[in-house]
Amino acid sequence: MTLLAGEVVTADRLARLQSTVWRIISDDNLTLTTTETDIPGASVTVTTVADDAVYTVVGVFDMDTSSTGGGILQGRLEVAGVTQTEEAHGRGETTGRDTNVMTWNGTLGAAGEHVFTLRGQRTGASGTQIIRAVHTNAIVTIYEVV
Repeated sequence: MTLLAGEVVTADRLARLQSTVWRIISDDNLTLTTTETDIPGASVTVTTVADDAVYTVVGVFDMDTSSTGGGILQGRLEVAGVTQTEEAHGRGETTGRDTNVMTWNGTLGAAGEHVFTLRGQRTGASGTQIIRAVHTNAIVTIYEVV
């Protein structure tokens, strides 16, 4: 949307530049396996009205290793059925609990519904590693000009 020098900007025109924000909150723990799995409750469907909307997601993962098994705990993001390359990492070789953060940015395709889902897995085949619900959440911000 182009604004010309000296043009009066109305509330209606500014509203078309406004970002929208959604919050994802996990509602149950996920015991990790070597298979990437949705974190319970950690999903939101957003609807865009313009093509090529841009998103930013800040994800927080409460990772708990109560029994070591080596490997890495992974917090991931799936957007519209595609797992994003970047991931939050936690340590699976040492007992303890950490809050790990990751950010993702991208562009959505056509206008419409897009599902954002937090997912988790581990790379080691043994031990007990959990992504806890209590602090696992994300903020999804959509930027579009409509």
